[in-house]
Amino acid sequence: MYKMAVFDIDGTLLNSQSQISKENLEAVKKAKELGIKIILATGKHHLSAQPLYQLLDLTDPQVSCNGAIIYCPESKKIIKTNPIDKETYLSTLEKLKEFPFPSVVYTAKGFYSTYSPEDLTKIIRVGENKIEYITDYSNLEDVAKILLVLPYHLKREEKLIRDMANENISVVRTSEHFLEFVAPASNKALAVKYIADMYNISEKEIIAFGDSENDVEMLKMAGLGVCMGNGSKIAKENADVIVSDNDKNGVKEGLYRFVINR
Repeated sequence: MYKMAVFDIDGTLLNSQSQISKENLEAVKKAKELGIKIILATGKHHLSAQPLYQLLDLTDPQVSCNGAIIYCPESKKIIKTNPIDKETYLSTLEKLKEFPFPSVVYTAKGFYSTYSPEDLTKIIRVGENKIEYITDYSNLEDVAKILLVLPYHLKREEKLIRDMANENISVVRTSEHFLEFVAPASNKALAVKYIADMYNISEKEIIAFGDSENDVEMLKMAGLGVCMGNGSKIAKENADVIVSDNDKNGVKEGLYRFVINR
């Protein structure tokens, strides 16, 4: 019996219109009524995920910024952070100036960019609409991640950007248009495991839903890793099962198959 259900948000819990369907919503609430711990593990900032925390009446700690932040909606406090070293994030941002792609820097307090809203429409469309526009990144503290917005898949540029990874910073693709930099020890799996340990829940008692490269560690760690039908190739390869896509209530399908009707 699973005791914890973990959901990526974009491309998994939400449909292509960035909305949670009535069917998925009811299924998650049903699982919650059965005593299942509901955890959202997202690349989003916890400020952007607040509407979902409220809609699902979540009080347990939640994972944001791809595992760099663990936030508790009930206490409205950050429980744990794993920031990028300041020298590392500043040098990374300097190197990124070589590429014509806008970026957003996430901290424990909010997210910031030196680019204009017109440059950031892709991230704003997925609900990250509380960006604070600044002229300089050097005064930011507790940087959780750097998000880079690409117009489309550019293999040469992506390889050059991924080659920037080192012992102090990792690079992961989180969607068709986003590449993200985080501290090496930041990923959804480690953050979920941290929360599970708080409740003495084992990895085998976790079911996790995801669709992208940044979900891979989480899908592999969980007792059952569920990939959406719309998931990336690498996510599907590392999942235990594949359900319908995010526009066909794949979350509901997985919850009823493996949790609610068991």
